[in-house]
This record gives sequence, C-alpha cells and structure tokens, in this order.
Amino acid sequence: MIEVELKFEFPLGARTLLQTKLDTILAQPLEQVDNVDMYYDTASFDCLQQAVFVRIRNHRHLEIKYHEHADPAHMHSTERVFPLKSEPLLVKEMNILCSHFISGWKEASTIEEAIRINGLTEFAHIEKRRARYWYRDLILCIDSVEGLGNFLEVETYCEEGAKIGEAIAKLQDFVASLAFPVLRPVKVGYVELWLRLHLPQVYQLGKYQEEGYSMKWAVTK
Repeated sequence: MIEVELKFEFPLGARTLLQTKLDTILAQPLEQVDNVDMYYDTASFDCLQQAVFVRIRNHRHLEIKYHEHADPAHMHSTERVFPLKSEPLLVKEMNILCSHFISGWKEASTIEEAIRINGLTEFAHIEKRRARYWYRDLILCIDSVEGLGNFLEVETYCEEGAKIGEAIAKLQDFVASLAFPVLRPVKVGYVELWLRLHLPQVYQLGKYQEEGYSMKWAVTK
C-alpha cells in the first residue's frame, strides 16, 4: 500500500479551534498515543541521501519508509514494518529490502543484529504525542512534536501508483473544506525538521529540504 499524506503546521493557540472543526465534521477519534522514534543510518547517511528513513518506533518495531514512485513533492511513500522480534521470514524480507539501499549490506538472523553488524547508528530522536481521527476514508493526525511544534497530518492509502494524483487531490479538497487559514503547508518530514534545527550539516545531505522554513510557531516542552 502507498501512503499519501499532506502535513501542515499550526500555532499552539489554534489547537482548540482545529479540534472544534473536527468535532463539527464528526471525525471519529481513534486513539491518542505517545511515539518515540529513533532514526538510524550509516556513517555516510546512505539512506537519508536516497530519502529512505529507517527508524525504531517505541522500542518495538523497525519501520522503513521509501519511495517506489517518483515523489518530488514528498507526498507519498511505501512503509514496511518489522517487529524487532520478527520470525525468520520477515527478517529475510528486511535483509533483502535493506540491501537495495545500503551497498554491501550484511545479512543477519535478527533485526537487532542487522543494525549492529551493518554499522547503523541513531542520529535523530523524535518524540510526539499523536491524536488520531478517522473521517470517511481519511486518517487525521494532530501531532505535538517536542521541540518542533504542532502539526496536522491528513493521510490516505492507495494501491496503484496511477492513483496517487487522485489521492492527493482528495486530501487537498478536504483541507480546503476545513477553511482553517492558519494551516501552513510543510513539505518535509519531522526528521528533516529536526535535522535542520539540530544537525544542519546533515540536513543538507537530504533529498528533501524546505528552504525558508521558520520555526516561528515552534515550542519546546
């Protein structure tokens, strides 16, 4: 499945109004979760330079996000999730996937061993509190990201690359219908925003950059 999403920043003071708008359209609350994401890469940042993101979420899952189709606007991706204690077949799939992105990848029998023997080290640590909602066939996420600010993500899924344009148009129409003018489009992920703030020299290596991005609404908890 291909995940298609739009991301927007909004000021902290607008949180209540945004919540009211979601209540008005009868968006159904799903869950509220705290996520800790630790991002890993090689010493030369092979993955980041290919817009491949390898992270461990909540000390439970290895997640790999990458692009199977051209995505200059950074709006869609394919994501694979592997429990850290995966069975051998899943570990094999993980090894095959990583070998596409990292030259000389060494196969391992466990995910934790694969991280160790291939020299992947943590370079970014991002914590966020996420409230998820369901509206028709859309997933809406209100994120409070420590040190970065407050964001709305609007997501949907499609099975074929040819349908990506239709999915993006659907998301854009939904956001327009909210009539919430303080939403500021963000065209990079949280990890890029984190790198820009903390490791600008590494941020410059990434495929996706948002020049002129200001942290004027960012808050530090």
